[in-house]
Amino acid sequence: MRTKLLVAAALMLWGMPCRGDDWTITPSVSLYESYTSNASLNPLGQGNPDFFTTLVPAIDIRGDTSRLKLNFDYSLAAIAYIDNPNLDQLRNNLNFVSTLTLVPELLFIDGAASVQQVPTNGQLPVSSSPLAASTNLETVGTYNISPYMRNRIGNFADSEFRYTFNQVFTGDRRPDLLVKRINSPMEHPIV
Repeated sequence: MRTKLLVAAALMLWGMPCRGDDWTITPSVSLYESYTSNASLNPLGQGNPDFFTTLVPAIDIRGDTSRLKLNFDYSLAAIAYIDNPNLDQLRNNLNFVSTLTLVPELLFIDGAASVQQVPTNGQLPVSSSPLAASTNLETVGTYNISPYMRNRIGNFADSEFRYTFNQVFTGDRRPDLLVKRINSPMEHPIV
């Protein structure tokens, strides 16, 4: 009896947000049971019906402090078919944006990352449901980091010196695109 109460309490607390003064952490779990008349997305008349289950644990973290602004959303979609196990998939989804203040009003670091699934071939079908599997999707990840310095020059101008580093990864985990950039705009307020 005691174990059942602990399990029930843990399940109830799992979906409740955890809050600090400047932080919110919200875990969640979703479970879907679905039916499709065409699991493999075959041409019309060649469909193979199947039931599939999609389990999606997720976490959402928000932080807003004087030194750190953070938005972090992550989920893992596990898709399992009854009659077509070759279509079973795990899909990572991530959205992350952050600004860290190293020295107030002077030195900062911006960071961002995302992971999502995108079609690999525009000529092949993709399911309209994000809950269903597709053999025409590839996981793509991007991230960037950008340290920068801001300076106010009296009432005369604002300056910013920024370095940006970006990378894009596809399913084979090798970087496909690498971008490095340095810029230094100066703005003069109009009086």
